[in-house]
Amino acid sequence: MDRVRKKRKTCDLIKLKHEYWANVFTGVVDILRHTEKLNNDIITIKYVADKHKSRLLIARYSKSLDTHGKFPTPILSSGLYERLISLIANNVITQTKKELESAIYFSMSIDPVPDTDESAIYIRYVDDKGIPKKRFLDIINKPGDDALQLMNILHVTLDKYNLSHSGFMGLSYNIDSNILKHRASLKSCLKKINKFAEIMPCSSDPLSLVVIKAASSCYEGGAFFTTIDELFKFFLFFQYQWDDVKFLLKDLSYNKFSSKNKACKCLNKNWSTIVYALFHISKNISFSHKIRANAYMLLQKVKRLETCFITMFWEDIIGKITELEENLLKYVSTDINFFKIFDIYESLINYLNGFRTNEKFMDYKTCAFKKSNILHFNNNFHTEKPQMRFPVDYADEADQFKIKTYFYMIDEIQAELQYRKDIYWDLTSKFDFLNNFSTITNADLYQGLENLLSIYLEYIDYHISTECDQLKNNTQNILSGTLSSIREISTFIPSNIIFFEQLAKVIKMALCLSAINCKVEHSTLSVLKNVITSLKPITSEDNYNSLLIINMNQKLLKSLDFKNVIKDFAVSQSTESL
Repeated sequence: MDRVRKKRKTCDLIKLKHEYWANVFTGVVDILRHTEKLNNDIITIKYVADKHKSRLLIARYSKSLDTHGKFPTPILSSGLYERLISLIANNVITQTKKELESAIYFSMSIDPVPDTDESAIYIRYVDDKGIPKKRFLDIINKPGDDALQLMNILHVTLDKYNLSHSGFMGLSYNIDSNILKHRASLKSCLKKINKFAEIMPCSSDPLSLVVIKAASSCYEGGAFFTTIDELFKFFLFFQYQWDDVKFLLKDLSYNKFSSKNKACKCLNKNWSTIVYALFHISKNISFSHKIRANAYMLLQKVKRLETCFITMFWEDIIGKITELEENLLKYVSTDINFFKIFDIYESLINYLNGFRTNEKFMDYKTCAFKKSNILHFNNNFHTEKPQMRFPVDYADEADQFKIKTYFYMIDEIQAELQYRKDIYWDLTSKFDFLNNFSTITNADLYQGLENLLSIYLEYIDYHISTECDQLKNNTQNILSGTLSSIREISTFIPSNIIFFEQLAKVIKMALCLSAINCKVEHSTLSVLKNVITSLKPITSEDNYNSLLIINMNQKLLKSLDFKNVIKDFAVSQSTESL
């Protein structure tokens, strides 16, 4: 009888321990799920421990975690929190792997982290609900500075996560990535992994930033955007003491300098006023030495014919770019339409053709002379004419600026836009018939399918024609407009996957590429850098990687079910001595 009571008492104690440890783990998960603002609260072991211990104190005070005196409440160690964080991070990775197995096709992004020797890995795929996803996958302690290193990182990642080479559809990059310099050599390397793999820029890059990056490739272009950036930061310093400088700026409001685009526009319309203000700030001893020195250095950069010229040119084209940017964002985010995106790039290229003429250059040059009262270009490409026996035609400073700066900037911008336009034309020729599904004729539909089969015969078969006929005959959905785009078809198919297996493959190929935007949390390099900086003091590589995964995948974390993980942890802890 005593043995039975003792056994029952032991079982009750284990059950009580089990409930306690399950509540401990659930509390930690709850803390991670309710960390709303990543920028303000970077999740670390100390952050979790402090939050959780304060909750335990409240729970003990309210007796909601009372052990009824049957076993002493333990003091939770940092090692225990590390174990919990590792289990949670492993669950996040496991879920990502499961989603990738059903996704079939995927693409990847490799973004070097600024000021470090690390590279961030993101993966894009279409989930089982037909929704495009982008997830932070890993960080590798290797810089992606050239094609060889990038391919090495790519192969390491494919092997580490056992990702199928036949499902790899391409590599994407953002506008600040080093891939931009190596995309020609990388393209042939990617084809060795999968002949269908492509390299393409990220569609979430703002069009204005794309154009600025291209224009900055020449010396004067880069110097101009640096000057605008410094001008913006200089007047940003006076945000809360605008009365100190507004009398020099003829009562211009701070709002005129509240963004870089506004600062550029203000410089164009008030060039003489801003030059006057910088000059007097640099001479006024009521300002600190640092402010006066900054004003003087900025004055030397602003008071140039080149700066005045480019300011006028840039304001003229940035208006058109801003106008097109809104439509471009719509077509890569909500109304997925490859042809419309192609058309936007083509229209901008044609628009810039009107600027690349001698007449337009002379117009800007004349206006810059009048506005600045500076009569000569002083670009860095000028070299002294050597003494020659016979007369030789030399380009003067204006001609050098026209060829090596003005025309060069336009050529570089158009080259980058042309590269992106060609990508979307290729996607249009492959997949755009799905965006016109509600209005497409049978002849155009079969032509589109025939073209698709000729490219991807290894992946899809002729049953796709039957599937398209069946989908097109679904008159209720077609007439209601619910299947009028590739994204709408993508979300319709999962519930009917048995009937549309081949069509689902095609859509996953198209939507896993970075040619469209998808909702993603914490993918920007600025956020990642902030997380890495906060986690640098952590010496344990396992803890560092676990916390990095948790911080960068909070949205996924909130949707995961931890019941089995919590149960296994509680059982293992319950059998250990406290």
